[in-house]
Amino acid sequence: MLIWKKLTRRNSLAAKSLARILLISSIVTLFVICAQIYSDYNADISAIDERLRNIERSYLIAIGEQVWNYDIDTLNGLLEGIAQLPDISSVKFVAENGSEYSKQNVGEVEYPKAETFKINYEVEGKVNILGELTVVVDLQRVYQRLIDRSVFILISQFFKTFLVSTFILFIIYYLIVLRINKVIHFASSFSLNGMNDVDMEDFHAENIKGEDELSELFRTIAKMKKQLEEEVKQKEENQQKLFQQANFDSLTKLVNRKCALDRLELLLAQSKRYSNSLGVIYLDIDHFKDINDSLGHDAGDSLLIKSADRIRNTIRQEDIACRLGDDEFLLVLTSLKTPNAIEVVIEKLKLSFVKPVDISGKAIYVTLSIGISIYPTDGNTVQELIKNADAALYSAKTAGRNCHKYFEPKMNSWSKQRLEISSRLRKAISDNEFTIHYQPLLCLKTNKVVGGEALIRWFNKEEGITPPDRFIPLSEENGLIVRIGDQVTEMVFATVVRWSLYWEEEFRIALNISARELQEANFVDRLTQQIKKYSVKKSAIEIEVTERLLLDNRTQSVKNLLKLSSLGIRLSLDDFGTGYSSLSYLQKYPFSTLKLDRSFLKLVPHNEKSAALSSSIIHLAHSLGFEVIAEGVETQEQYEFLKAEGCDIAQGYFIAKPMSVEEFENWMDQCGGYIHIAPDDKGSKKRANR
Repeated sequence: MLIWKKLTRRNSLAAKSLARILLISSIVTLFVICAQIYSDYNADISAIDERLRNIERSYLIAIGEQVWNYDIDTLNGLLEGIAQLPDISSVKFVAENGSEYSKQNVGEVEYPKAETFKINYEVEGKVNILGELTVVVDLQRVYQRLIDRSVFILISQFFKTFLVSTFILFIIYYLIVLRINKVIHFASSFSLNGMNDVDMEDFHAENIKGEDELSELFRTIAKMKKQLEEEVKQKEENQQKLFQQANFDSLTKLVNRKCALDRLELLLAQSKRYSNSLGVIYLDIDHFKDINDSLGHDAGDSLLIKSADRIRNTIRQEDIACRLGDDEFLLVLTSLKTPNAIEVVIEKLKLSFVKPVDISGKAIYVTLSIGISIYPTDGNTVQELIKNADAALYSAKTAGRNCHKYFEPKMNSWSKQRLEISSRLRKAISDNEFTIHYQPLLCLKTNKVVGGEALIRWFNKEEGITPPDRFIPLSEENGLIVRIGDQVTEMVFATVVRWSLYWEEEFRIALNISARELQEANFVDRLTQQIKKYSVKKSAIEIEVTERLLLDNRTQSVKNLLKLSSLGIRLSLDDFGTGYSSLSYLQKYPFSTLKLDRSFLKLVPHNEKSAALSSSIIHLAHSLGFEVIAEGVETQEQYEFLKAEGCDIAQGYFIAKPMSVEEFENWMDQCGGYIHIAPDDKGSKKRANR
């Protein structure tokens, strides 16, 4: 019944198709029926006409003979025979003399048809007219049969049309309408966001068997569906990629800076609403750049990924772990219930990095420097909390790294000073505010000044003198040391050329090179270009590097040291004994000079351990073929101790303070390049021999 209702709906394709089929078939059927009825009617009329012709052929001569012979009985018999023929209602013969002879089967005839025949009889070649024979045919049976046949044909055609129409209707429904309805259902319920929710079984290519147009339509839809699925899948993947790119760090898969700041804004608003505490932890990996430079960027990326995994596993699901950039990470801890909640997380962080990180088969021990700020005590805005956490991080770095610091108000002044000095440094580079002072190097055997150490000074008219320990570490951190180093080299080489005209060729200048400069791949090339530019003799310069630089074991630094040695440039190891001294470094690197750090001489010669340690270093260096320079010589006792122990060169305020180029030249003119210190002259301490 439901199917029938669907089929006979007013706007149904099946109903419209059936109506058109019925209309056309009815017109054709009506035409055929009419033609058939007309044909049957003509056949009946023709049969009657043929019967009348038979009467004319068969009876007229016999009737004429009986009338001529006046055989009335036979005449009546012939008339009776004619009357008995089918459809004959009456027969009447009227003679010429007016006599009538008739036979009638029925009464009044409703549909009569009369046919009159002349009765003649030929005697001896003479035709005699005997009368007329009238035969009346009753057409009622013909018409009745016409009606009955029409009714039968109409009824039979109706049932035939009904059955055929029903059959056609169901064929249309199952072969066309049902399949079209599936297309309609698919189209009406289709959605790019829910393609898998639509019943598409009939649109699977393997389920389409036919070769007709609808099958082709289904195949086309199946193809369209597949293409749409691929496009939707690609679109979803692209959207997911865009979402990931917009909100997550591509390397570590942690949320990125923008996403973290947006979420921190929301969390801070919630904390203000519900009066909860919120912690911001700013951390970075200690000496990450050294690892990146020595093992390569791939190893650095691998370290970041594994470090991010460890950091992620130390916080709760509702907290935020973000990579800000490079080796810097930001953690946001929400709903802090107890004062030591952050300490718990910090302890987890430290414990998670106790085990080394495996990078390309190498065990890398990682430590973290951590800065912490807390809402509401350390700030009420996102910017304040992050700025203060960054200040605390810097404090942790300056404290020696591998530790954590909570924000303190005084840290802001440090941050401001860092920003101020960084800004001033850039201006100082462009305005050439740096100058070089030189501290003499005295040969203890000959008391001859054999050279000097170049020491940078920064003087600004507004700010005055800025000590090196305030701007050198910062310039190494922000990379400005490379530009500063190039300026220093230019000034030193210009002085070396000038002094080579005044003093002996053996006079040398020691030039300090930072670890950051030595990491530059083109450092040696730049230095060589400057040597060629000023025509500096390589024997007149000595490159000093600190012992701590060797501990990093960076590939590029090692390459640059070896290149410098191969060029004939003397290498000096500064601050020897203050780091993690290892004799293997002395064997591995081509140093010619060791500089004994001032920290060993502070208590010499009164402290026996300091004296023994200093003496051991001097003799060890000599046994390995190194020249020894002692720096920080401030008393005559220290001077005499070093001379007695066979130290080669002394440097310090007892000899002379660092001086500008003009001061150094004047000082050299006064002393003639020699310093004589009388052992018993404790008043003047030193006397120049002119």
